Amino acid sequence: MSDGQLLERYVNGGEAAAFEVLMQRHGAMVLGVCRRILRNVHDAEDAFQATFLVLVRKAASIWPREMVANWLYGVAYRTALKARAMTARRQVKEKPLSATAEVEAVTQDDVWHDLRSVLDQALSRLPQKYRIPVVLCDLEGKSGKEAARQLGWPEGTVSSRLSRARALLAKRLARHSLAVSAGSLAGLLAEKAASASVPGSLLLSTANAARLYATGQSMTGGAISTKVASLTKGMLSTMFLNRLVKIGAVVFTTVALATGFGVMLGRLPAKGLDDEKKEVNKAPQTPKDGVSRLIAGQIQAAYWSNEASADENFTGKRIQVTGNFSRIKREIHQGPTYFLIMSPRLRMSLQKAVDFPPVFRFGMDARKQLAGLKPGYEVTIEGRCVGRRESANGEESILFYDCKIIEISPRPEAPLPPPFTGNPAK
Repeated sequence: MSDGQLLERYVNGGEAAAFEVLMQRHGAMVLGVCRRILRNVHDAEDAFQATFLVLVRKAASIWPREMVANWLYGVAYRTALKARAMTARRQVKEKPLSATAEVEAVTQDDVWHDLRSVLDQALSRLPQKYRIPVVLCDLEGKSGKEAARQLGWPEGTVSSRLSRARALLAKRLARHSLAVSAGSLAGLLAEKAASASVPGSLLLSTANAARLYATGQSMTGGAISTKVASLTKGMLSTMFLNRLVKIGAVVFTTVALATGFGVMLGRLPAKGLDDEKKEVNKAPQTPKDGVSRLIAGQIQAAYWSNEASADENFTGKRIQVTGNFSRIKREIHQGPTYFLIMSPRLRMSLQKAVDFPPVFRFGMDARKQLAGLKPGYEVTIEGRCVGRRESANGEESILFYDCKIIEISPRPEAPLPPPFTGNPAK
């Protein structure tokens, strides 16, 4: 049976056997993601269990049904990131991890050792049409013919998108000083996929936990650990809030466009046929200096709605960004440097929906220029966008290098809505 048929039987009939087959098919891929991000065996297994418990609750939301592998990859990646953040907080109180807790020995192949820390970050940001073939063919070891049959795509489409995806991955990995070709990357991933396996005890315990969790017994019956329960609950809450935020963004955009269009109709003078022809034939205006001009909310919205597309549009380009100054962070380990941080303007009443603000890197010679800024001042900064980046403590931002301040205006920032403090489930 195909993934779609198995998922349909589980959604409609609650067949535990169908769920277990899906877990056996995709378990190695899910565990591989968790192991690459979490270097501890037990943490990786906790994230594995939480991923499939999320599937128990959200199986009906997967559409198209055949995309379950791609959906599981995304959930596993985000769950592992949550688990890594929890571990980082816990390590302050606990002893350092022993050498036996490592997933792989430190004597492993150097290329894979460097690659695995950034592979999933780059893969998760690919457009879905490119990520899906990589998940099926490179991470799960399926042939192009098998992937095409599962997805209902022409075999040539799978092959061309897979080649394009590998090339994009190699290009993005090069930004992390990893010189790996598309061909060698495919070979390395295929080798790891072929050797991947899930311990039988982990499959059995996860299947038992899922069976109980489907009936609501696991949280009180002790069928899963406290950490797995916390990861599962956190992922479900995040998915629920993200869905509300996306719905709110669509409604806000629709209202804004409708309002703007109505105002425009009321203000524009009536035009004759000749004027309309001139407007149609008029070439679009482009900045003479080649520098795009955006407000902070626009670039954040672009990365929030489609990060892969935003990466293609902004990375490497000089952009002028206007927003409200938030604070300055001084860094010494990267050389004497100042990082200017703008306010995350896309915060909504539910929560900090977008908490990756634009961050601009200045040298120490900009100290006097930056000294006149105060929180809330509107500032326009020009810099070269290097895309969305994650720091060692898990904080993400849209980073700009080679920056200079174009304009400062002491206008106070508009107050933000109060954060949501109720129960998201209600």
